[in-house]
Amino acid sequence: MASSVGRRSIPLAIVVVVSLVAPGPARAQGFGVFKKNVTLARSLPPVIDLSGTRVGVNVTGVPGRPQTVTQLLRAKLIPLIFSNGTLVESQASPDRVVEVTITDLRSTTRIDPADRSTVVTANIQAAYRTINNQTKRTLDAKNVDFEYEQRFAAAQQQTQTATTKGSDGGFLGKLNKLSNSLGSGAASTEQPPTAEKLTMMMVDAIAVQIAQRIVLMKETIEVPLPRGKLDKASDLAVNGRWGAMLEQLEQTSPLPAADDAYRIYGIGVANEALAYLERDAAKQRDLVANASLNYKNALQVRPDEKTFQKAEARIAQSLNALTVVAAQQSQSRAPAVQPAGGARSAGGEGGGKATRWNNAAVVELAKGGFKDSELVEMIATAPTPEFEVSTPADLLELRRAGLSDVVIRAMRIRMQSVRKDR
Repeated sequence: MASSVGRRSIPLAIVVVVSLVAPGPARAQGFGVFKKNVTLARSLPPVIDLSGTRVGVNVTGVPGRPQTVTQLLRAKLIPLIFSNGTLVESQASPDRVVEVTITDLRSTTRIDPADRSTVVTANIQAAYRTINNQTKRTLDAKNVDFEYEQRFAAAQQQTQTATTKGSDGGFLGKLNKLSNSLGSGAASTEQPPTAEKLTMMMVDAIAVQIAQRIVLMKETIEVPLPRGKLDKASDLAVNGRWGAMLEQLEQTSPLPAADDAYRIYGIGVANEALAYLERDAAKQRDLVANASLNYKNALQVRPDEKTFQKAEARIAQSLNALTVVAAQQSQSRAPAVQPAGGARSAGGEGGGKATRWNNAAVVELAKGGFKDSELVEMIATAPTPEFEVSTPADLLELRRAGLSDVVIRAMRIRMQSVRKDR
Protein backbone atom coordinates (compact mmCIF):
# COMPACT_ATOMS: atom_id res chain seq x y z
CA MET A 1 0.00 0.00 0.00
CA ALA A 2 1.38 3.37 -0.97
CA SER A 3 2.62 5.50 1.88
CA SER A 4 1.81 8.93 0.45
CA VAL A 5 -1.61 10.40 -0.11
CA GLY A 6 -0.94 11.19 -3.75
CA ARG A 7 -0.05 7.61 -4.57
CA ARG A 8 -3.19 6.29 -2.93
CA SER A 9 -5.49 7.75 -5.56
CA ILE A 10 -7.51 5.12 -7.35
CA PRO A 11 -5.53 3.62 -10.27
CA LEU A 12 -7.95 3.65 -13.17
CA ALA A 13 -8.29 1.12 -15.92
CA ILE A 14 -11.06 -0.35 -17.98
CA VAL A 15 -11.05 -3.60 -19.90
CA VAL A 16 -13.91 -4.49 -22.19
CA VAL A 17 -14.83 -8.15 -22.42
CA VAL A 18 -17.97 -9.04 -24.33
CA SER A 19 -19.89 -12.14 -23.38
CA LEU A 20 -23.08 -13.43 -24.93
CA VAL A 21 -24.97 -15.64 -22.53
CA ALA A 22 -28.44 -17.13 -22.65
CA PRO A 23 -30.17 -16.52 -19.29
CA GLY A 24 -33.65 -17.66 -20.28
CA PRO A 25 -36.76 -16.26 -21.92
CA ALA A 26 -36.57 -12.70 -23.25
CA ARG A 27 -38.50 -9.78 -21.82
CA ALA A 28 -39.84 -6.75 -23.69
CA GLN A 29 -36.97 -4.70 -22.32
CA GLY A 30 -34.03 -5.59 -20.13
CA PHE A 31 -30.79 -7.51 -20.61
CA GLY A 32 -32.04 -9.69 -23.46
CA VAL A 33 -32.08 -13.37 -24.36
CA PHE A 34 -28.31 -13.18 -24.79
CA LYS A 35 -26.57 -11.07 -22.17
CA LYS A 36 -24.01 -8.56 -23.35
CA ASN A 37 -21.45 -7.85 -20.62
CA VAL A 38 -18.45 -5.58 -20.27
CA THR A 39 -15.75 -5.96 -17.65
CA LEU A 40 -14.69 -2.85 -15.74
CA ALA A 41 -11.42 -2.89 -13.83
CA ARG A 42 -10.90 -0.75 -10.75
CA SER A 43 -8.48 -0.50 -7.86
CA LEU A 44 -9.85 0.94 -4.65
CA PRO A 45 -7.68 2.44 -1.92
CA PRO A 46 -8.13 0.80 1.48
CA VAL A 47 -10.56 2.27 3.97
CA ILE A 48 -7.86 2.46 6.66
CA ASP A 49 -4.11 3.08 6.45
CA LEU A 50 -2.10 0.46 8.35
CA SER A 51 1.24 0.89 6.53
CA GLY A 52 4.18 -0.44 8.54
CA THR A 53 1.94 -1.82 11.25
CA ARG A 54 2.20 -5.21 12.96
CA VAL A 55 -1.10 -6.95 12.29
CA GLY A 56 -2.72 -10.06 13.70
CA VAL A 57 -5.54 -11.91 11.96
CA ASN A 58 -8.18 -13.81 13.93
CA VAL A 59 -10.97 -15.74 12.19
CA THR A 60 -13.75 -17.45 14.13
CA GLY A 61 -17.18 -18.86 13.41
CA VAL A 62 -20.49 -18.95 15.18
CA PRO A 63 -21.10 -22.09 17.25
CA GLY A 64 -22.09 -25.06 15.17
CA ARG A 65 -20.21 -24.02 12.01
CA PRO A 66 -17.32 -26.22 10.82
CA GLN A 67 -13.98 -24.83 11.96
CA THR A 68 -12.38 -25.94 8.69
CA VAL A 69 -14.14 -23.00 7.00
CA THR A 70 -12.62 -20.51 9.45
CA GLN A 71 -9.17 -22.01 8.87
CA LEU A 72 -9.68 -21.79 5.12
CA LEU A 73 -10.73 -18.13 5.30
CA ARG A 74 -7.69 -17.24 7.39
CA ALA A 75 -5.44 -19.05 4.93
CA LYS A 76 -6.96 -16.97 2.10
CA LEU A 77 -6.74 -13.66 3.99
CA ILE A 78 -3.08 -13.92 5.05
CA PRO A 79 -1.52 -13.70 1.55
CA LEU A 80 -3.97 -10.99 0.45
CA ILE A 81 -3.18 -8.76 3.42
CA PHE A 82 0.58 -9.30 3.69
CA SER A 83 1.70 -10.02 0.10
CA ASN A 84 2.63 -6.40 -0.75
CA GLY A 85 5.05 -6.09 2.18
CA THR A 86 3.54 -2.93 3.70
CA LEU A 87 2.26 -4.78 6.78
CA VAL A 88 4.01 -7.15 9.16
CA GLU A 89 2.25 -10.26 10.43
CA SER A 90 2.39 -10.55 14.21
CA GLN A 91 0.04 -12.73 16.20
CA ALA A 92 2.04 -12.38 19.44
CA SER A 93 2.18 -8.58 19.83
CA PRO A 94 0.15 -6.89 17.07
CA ASP A 95 -0.53 -3.17 16.90
CA ARG A 96 -3.75 -3.83 15.01
CA VAL A 97 -5.98 -6.91 14.95
CA VAL A 98 -8.19 -7.97 12.06
CA GLU A 99 -11.14 -9.89 13.47
CA VAL A 100 -13.54 -11.87 11.27
CA THR A 101 -16.49 -13.96 12.43
CA ILE A 102 -18.28 -16.16 9.91
CA THR A 103 -21.93 -15.74 10.85
CA ASP A 104 -23.58 -17.80 8.13
CA LEU A 105 -22.63 -20.22 5.36
CA ARG A 106 -25.32 -22.18 3.56
CA SER A 107 -26.03 -23.73 0.17
CA THR A 108 -28.98 -25.41 -1.53
CA THR A 109 -29.35 -27.52 -4.64
CA ARG A 110 -32.71 -28.03 -6.34
CA ILE A 111 -34.06 -29.37 -9.62
CA ASP A 112 -36.18 -26.96 -11.65
CA PRO A 113 -39.21 -28.97 -12.77
CA ALA A 114 -39.65 -26.77 -15.85
CA ASP A 115 -36.46 -27.87 -17.60
CA ARG A 116 -34.89 -30.35 -15.15
CA SER A 117 -31.87 -28.09 -14.75
CA THR A 118 -29.96 -28.04 -11.45
CA VAL A 119 -30.00 -24.73 -9.58
CA VAL A 120 -27.26 -24.17 -7.00
CA THR A 121 -27.47 -21.24 -4.60
CA ALA A 122 -25.16 -20.34 -1.74
CA ASN A 123 -24.53 -17.47 0.66
CA ILE A 124 -21.76 -16.56 3.07
CA GLN A 125 -21.86 -13.77 5.66
CA ALA A 126 -19.21 -12.49 8.01
CA ALA A 127 -18.70 -9.71 10.55
CA TYR A 128 -15.36 -7.94 10.09
CA ARG A 129 -13.56 -5.29 12.10
CA THR A 130 -10.03 -3.97 12.62
CA ILE A 131 -9.16 -2.74 16.11
CA ASN A 132 -6.35 -0.86 17.79
CA ASN A 133 -4.95 -3.58 20.02
CA GLN A 134 -3.73 -1.09 22.63
CA THR A 135 -6.90 0.97 23.03
CA LYS A 136 -9.33 -1.72 21.77
CA ARG A 137 -10.92 1.02 19.68
CA THR A 138 -12.59 -0.08 16.43
CA LEU A 139 -10.87 1.48 13.40
CA ASP A 140 -13.04 -0.08 10.71
CA ALA A 141 -16.00 -2.47 10.68
CA LYS A 142 -18.44 -3.91 8.16
CA ASN A 143 -20.77 -6.85 7.69
CA VAL A 144 -19.81 -8.51 4.40
CA ASP A 145 -21.60 -11.15 2.37
CA PHE A 146 -21.55 -12.90 -0.99
CA GLU A 147 -24.32 -14.68 -2.88
CA TYR A 148 -23.90 -17.35 -5.56
CA GLU A 149 -26.52 -18.67 -7.95
CA GLN A 150 -25.90 -20.85 -11.01
CA ARG A 151 -28.12 -22.99 -13.20
CA PHE A 152 -26.72 -26.19 -14.70
CA ALA A 153 -28.34 -27.89 -17.67
CA ALA A 154 -29.79 -31.39 -17.32
CA ALA A 155 -27.65 -34.32 -18.45
CA GLN A 156 -29.61 -34.76 -21.69
CA GLN A 157 -29.10 -31.09 -22.59
CA GLN A 158 -25.39 -31.41 -21.88
CA THR A 159 -25.12 -34.38 -24.24
CA GLN A 160 -26.92 -32.46 -26.99
CA THR A 161 -24.70 -29.44 -26.46
CA ALA A 162 -21.56 -31.55 -26.59
CA THR A 163 -22.71 -33.02 -29.93
CA THR A 164 -23.37 -29.55 -31.32
CA LYS A 165 -20.01 -28.27 -30.14
CA GLY A 166 -18.15 -31.18 -31.66
CA SER A 167 -19.92 -31.21 -35.01
CA ASP A 168 -18.37 -28.35 -36.92
CA GLY A 169 -17.02 -25.82 -34.42
CA GLY A 170 -19.29 -23.23 -36.04
CA PHE A 171 -21.14 -20.33 -34.50
CA LEU A 172 -23.11 -22.39 -31.98
CA GLY A 173 -20.01 -24.20 -30.83
CA LYS A 174 -18.10 -20.95 -30.40
CA LEU A 175 -21.03 -19.37 -28.60
CA ASN A 176 -21.32 -22.28 -26.16
CA LYS A 177 -17.60 -22.21 -25.52
CA LEU A 178 -17.67 -18.47 -24.86
CA SER A 179 -20.67 -18.75 -22.56
CA ASN A 180 -19.09 -21.55 -20.54
CA SER A 181 -15.75 -19.80 -20.19
CA LEU A 182 -17.22 -16.53 -18.91
CA GLY A 183 -20.04 -17.91 -16.75
CA SER A 184 -23.44 -16.40 -16.04
CA GLY A 185 -26.83 -17.02 -14.54
CA ALA A 186 -27.60 -19.09 -17.65
CA ALA A 187 -27.85 -22.86 -17.77
CA SER A 188 -24.22 -23.98 -17.87
CA THR A 189 -23.15 -27.21 -19.57
CA GLU A 190 -20.62 -27.78 -16.79
CA GLN A 191 -21.29 -30.00 -13.81
CA PRO A 192 -22.50 -28.40 -10.56
CA PRO A 193 -19.60 -27.63 -8.21
CA THR A 194 -18.76 -30.04 -5.47
CA ALA A 195 -19.38 -28.92 -1.90
CA GLU A 196 -15.63 -28.35 -1.47
CA LYS A 197 -15.32 -26.25 -4.64
CA LEU A 198 -18.39 -24.20 -3.73
CA THR A 199 -16.99 -23.48 -0.26
CA MET A 200 -13.65 -22.42 -1.76
CA MET A 201 -15.45 -20.07 -4.14
CA MET A 202 -17.45 -18.47 -1.35
CA VAL A 203 -14.46 -18.08 0.94
CA ASP A 204 -12.39 -16.53 -1.87
CA ALA A 205 -15.09 -13.93 -2.51
CA ILE A 206 -15.46 -12.91 1.13
CA ALA A 207 -11.68 -12.78 1.65
CA VAL A 208 -11.29 -10.28 -1.20
CA GLN A 209 -14.03 -8.05 0.23
CA ILE A 210 -12.31 -7.93 3.61
CA ALA A 211 -8.79 -7.44 2.23
CA GLN A 212 -10.02 -4.52 0.08
CA ARG A 213 -10.70 -2.55 3.24
CA ILE A 214 -7.14 -3.03 4.52
CA VAL A 215 -4.80 -3.02 1.51
CA LEU A 216 -4.86 -1.88 -2.12
CA MET A 217 -6.69 -4.51 -4.14
CA LYS A 218 -7.37 -4.81 -7.85
CA GLU A 219 -10.67 -6.25 -8.99
CA THR A 220 -12.66 -6.76 -12.17
CA ILE A 221 -16.41 -6.26 -12.32
CA GLU A 222 -18.65 -7.87 -14.91
CA VAL A 223 -21.41 -5.43 -15.81
CA PRO A 224 -24.44 -6.34 -17.98
CA LEU A 225 -25.46 -3.83 -20.63
CA PRO A 226 -29.10 -3.02 -21.46
CA ARG A 227 -30.39 -4.58 -24.67
CA GLY A 228 -33.63 -4.51 -26.66
CA LYS A 229 -34.27 -0.96 -27.84
CA LEU A 230 -31.00 0.11 -26.19
CA ASP A 231 -28.83 -2.41 -28.04
CA LYS A 232 -27.20 0.15 -30.35
CA ALA A 233 -26.15 2.30 -27.40
CA SER A 234 -24.69 -0.76 -25.67
CA ASP A 235 -22.72 -1.60 -28.82
CA LEU A 236 -20.97 1.75 -28.41
CA ALA A 237 -19.84 0.62 -24.95
CA VAL A 238 -18.54 -2.67 -26.35
CA ASN A 239 -16.34 -0.61 -28.67
CA GLY A 240 -15.13 1.54 -25.79
CA ARG A 241 -17.11 4.62 -26.88
CA TRP A 242 -18.50 5.46 -23.47
CA GLY A 243 -18.98 9.15 -24.16
CA ALA A 244 -21.01 8.36 -27.27
CA MET A 245 -23.08 5.83 -25.33
CA LEU A 246 -23.80 8.39 -22.63
CA GLU A 247 -24.80 11.03 -25.18
CA GLN A 248 -27.08 8.66 -27.09
CA LEU A 249 -28.88 7.41 -23.98
CA GLU A 250 -29.37 10.92 -22.62
CA GLN A 251 -30.82 12.05 -25.95
CA THR A 252 -33.08 9.00 -26.26
CA SER A 253 -36.69 9.72 -25.39
CA PRO A 254 -37.78 8.01 -22.16
CA LEU A 255 -39.10 4.50 -22.75
CA PRO A 256 -42.62 3.53 -21.71
CA ALA A 257 -43.35 2.78 -18.06
CA ALA A 258 -40.81 0.65 -16.16
CA ASP A 259 -38.75 -0.08 -19.30
CA ASP A 260 -37.07 3.31 -18.90
CA ALA A 261 -35.25 2.00 -15.82
CA TYR A 262 -32.84 0.20 -18.18
CA ARG A 263 -32.07 3.41 -20.07
CA ILE A 264 -31.38 5.18 -16.77
CA TYR A 265 -29.22 2.24 -15.66
CA GLY A 266 -27.26 2.46 -18.94
CA ILE A 267 -26.56 6.14 -18.25
CA GLY A 268 -25.21 5.07 -14.87
CA VAL A 269 -22.93 2.44 -16.44
CA ALA A 270 -21.53 5.00 -18.92
CA ASN A 271 -20.80 7.46 -16.11
CA GLU A 272 -19.15 4.75 -14.03
CA ALA A 273 -16.94 3.58 -16.90
CA LEU A 274 -15.92 7.15 -17.72
CA ALA A 275 -15.08 7.71 -14.04
CA TYR A 276 -12.65 4.79 -14.03
CA LEU A 277 -10.93 6.33 -17.08
CA GLU A 278 -10.83 9.89 -15.70
CA ARG A 279 -7.55 11.20 -14.26
CA ASP A 280 -8.88 14.47 -12.87
CA ALA A 281 -10.03 13.82 -9.30
CA ALA A 282 -12.84 16.39 -9.31
CA LYS A 283 -14.25 15.19 -12.64
CA GLN A 284 -13.95 11.59 -11.52
CA ARG A 285 -15.88 12.36 -8.35
CA ASP A 286 -18.65 14.04 -10.35
CA LEU A 287 -18.93 11.06 -12.71
CA VAL A 288 -19.18 8.60 -9.84
CA ALA A 289 -21.81 10.80 -8.18
CA ASN A 290 -23.77 10.88 -11.46
CA ALA A 291 -23.55 7.10 -11.75
CA SER A 292 -24.79 6.74 -8.18
CA LEU A 293 -27.76 9.03 -8.84
CA ASN A 294 -28.77 7.15 -11.99
CA TYR A 295 -28.51 3.74 -10.32
CA LYS A 296 -30.71 5.00 -7.49
CA ASN A 297 -33.24 6.37 -9.98
CA ALA A 298 -33.30 3.07 -11.87
CA LEU A 299 -33.91 1.25 -8.60
CA GLN A 300 -36.81 3.51 -7.75
CA VAL A 301 -38.52 2.40 -10.96
CA ARG A 302 -37.59 -1.28 -10.64
CA PRO A 303 -36.67 -1.96 -6.99
CA ASP A 304 -36.67 -5.74 -7.53
CA GLU A 305 -34.00 -5.74 -10.28
CA LYS A 306 -30.94 -7.41 -8.72
CA THR A 307 -28.55 -6.00 -11.33
CA PHE A 308 -29.56 -2.48 -10.30
CA GLN A 309 -29.13 -3.37 -6.63
CA LYS A 310 -25.60 -4.66 -7.23
CA ALA A 311 -24.71 -1.59 -9.30
CA GLU A 312 -25.92 0.79 -6.59
CA ALA A 313 -23.94 -1.06 -3.90
CA ARG A 314 -20.85 -1.12 -6.11
CA ILE A 315 -20.90 2.58 -6.91
CA ALA A 316 -21.45 3.44 -3.24
CA GLN A 317 -18.17 1.64 -2.52
CA SER A 318 -16.39 3.63 -5.23
CA LEU A 319 -17.87 6.89 -3.94
CA ASN A 320 -16.75 6.10 -0.40
CA ALA A 321 -13.22 5.31 -1.62
CA LEU A 322 -12.99 8.61 -3.49
CA THR A 323 -14.26 10.40 -0.41
CA VAL A 324 -11.53 8.88 1.75
CA VAL A 325 -8.86 10.02 -0.71
CA ALA A 326 -10.34 13.53 -0.93
CA ALA A 327 -10.44 13.81 2.85
CA GLN A 328 -6.82 12.71 3.11
CA GLN A 329 -5.68 15.22 0.51
CA SER A 330 -7.71 18.08 1.98
CA GLN A 331 -6.53 17.49 5.53
CA SER A 332 -2.91 17.00 4.48
CA ARG A 333 -2.98 20.44 2.81
CA ALA A 334 -4.85 22.20 5.64
CA PRO A 335 -2.55 23.84 8.26
CA ALA A 336 -3.24 22.90 11.86
CA VAL A 337 -4.39 26.22 13.35
CA GLN A 338 -5.51 26.40 16.97
CA PRO A 339 -8.32 28.94 17.43
CA ALA A 340 -7.62 31.87 19.74
CA GLY A 341 -8.27 31.12 23.39
CA GLY A 342 -7.83 27.37 22.87
CA ALA A 343 -11.43 26.86 21.67
CA ARG A 344 -12.13 23.59 19.93
CA SER A 345 -12.35 23.84 16.13
CA ALA A 346 -15.15 22.33 14.05
CA GLY A 347 -12.92 19.36 13.43
CA GLY A 348 -12.77 18.19 17.03
CA GLU A 349 -9.29 16.73 17.54
CA GLY A 350 -7.06 18.62 15.11
CA GLY A 351 -4.17 16.18 15.31
CA GLY A 352 -6.13 13.09 14.22
CA LYS A 353 -5.34 10.91 11.22
CA ALA A 354 -6.54 12.05 7.82
CA THR A 355 -8.78 9.02 7.47
CA ARG A 356 -10.91 9.91 10.52
CA TRP A 357 -14.51 10.84 9.83
CA ASN A 358 -14.85 13.80 12.16
CA ASN A 359 -16.27 17.32 11.83
CA ALA A 360 -13.11 18.63 10.16
CA ALA A 361 -13.36 16.02 7.41
CA VAL A 362 -16.91 17.09 6.51
CA VAL A 363 -15.97 20.79 6.59
CA GLU A 364 -13.00 20.21 4.30
CA LEU A 365 -15.06 18.15 1.87
CA ALA A 366 -17.69 20.91 1.76
CA LYS A 367 -14.98 23.50 1.07
CA GLY A 368 -13.60 21.18 -1.61
CA GLY A 369 -16.80 21.51 -3.61
CA PHE A 370 -18.86 18.47 -2.64
CA LYS A 371 -22.61 19.01 -2.96
CA ASP A 372 -24.94 18.59 0.01
CA SER A 373 -26.45 15.43 -1.52
CA GLU A 374 -22.98 13.91 -1.84
CA LEU A 375 -22.02 14.88 1.71
CA VAL A 376 -25.21 13.35 3.11
CA GLU A 377 -24.48 10.05 1.34
CA MET A 378 -20.86 10.06 2.54
CA ILE A 379 -21.96 10.73 6.12
CA ALA A 380 -24.47 7.90 5.96
CA THR A 381 -21.83 5.39 4.79
CA ALA A 382 -18.76 6.70 6.64
CA PRO A 383 -16.92 3.98 8.58
CA THR A 384 -16.52 4.63 12.34
CA PRO A 385 -17.87 8.22 12.33
CA GLU A 386 -16.73 10.57 15.11
CA PHE A 387 -18.91 13.61 14.48
CA GLU A 388 -19.28 16.03 17.42
CA VAL A 389 -22.90 17.20 17.28
CA SER A 390 -24.13 16.71 20.85
CA THR A 391 -23.88 20.27 22.21
CA PRO A 392 -25.04 23.72 21.04
CA ALA A 393 -21.38 24.76 20.74
CA ASP A 394 -20.72 21.89 18.32
CA LEU A 395 -23.66 22.89 16.13
CA LEU A 396 -22.71 26.59 16.14
CA GLU A 397 -19.16 25.77 15.05
CA LEU A 398 -20.44 23.64 12.19
CA ARG A 399 -22.80 26.40 11.06
CA ARG A 400 -20.00 29.00 11.24
CA ALA A 401 -17.82 26.64 9.19
CA GLY A 402 -20.40 26.88 6.39
CA LEU A 403 -22.26 23.57 6.63
CA SER A 404 -25.94 23.56 5.69
CA ASP A 405 -28.82 22.41 7.87
CA VAL A 406 -29.22 19.32 5.69
CA VAL A 407 -25.62 18.21 6.25
CA ILE A 408 -25.64 18.95 9.99
CA ARG A 409 -28.89 17.02 10.36
CA ALA A 410 -27.34 14.05 8.53
CA MET A 411 -24.40 14.09 10.97
CA ARG A 412 -26.75 14.14 13.96
CA ILE A 413 -28.85 11.28 12.59
CA ARG A 414 -25.74 9.18 11.89
CA MET A 415 -24.39 9.63 15.40
CA GLN A 416 -27.78 8.79 16.89
CA SER A 417 -27.72 5.58 14.89
CA VAL A 418 -24.17 4.78 16.08
CA ARG A 419 -25.16 5.26 19.73
CA LYS A 420 -28.13 2.93 19.29
CA ASP A 421 -25.87 0.21 17.84
CA ARG A 422 -23.43 0.35 20.76
